[in-house]
Amino acid sequence: MNDLTGWLYSRLQLPVLDKTGITGLFDIELPAFPLRGGPDATIQAMRETLGLDLQTQHGTAESLIIDHVEQPKVN
Repeated sequence: MNDLTGWLYSRLQLPVLDKTGITGLFDIELPAFPLRGGPDATIQAMRETLGLDLQTQHGTAESLIIDHVEQPKVN
């Protein structure tokens, strides 16, 4: 499931959190997914092909923000 969440993140450009509790390795074959339709089309395709119910939720996430950069000082 960890690899699947990574793939979904790269496809959706949204954070993906696995709450299934499923462990282990699985051989998943995915058909061609729609190139259009955005996240909703991908979520629908995952539901139809794998039976996974993906839900969008709002929440907080930790972020690293770089707000200032300086040249290093020469010693």
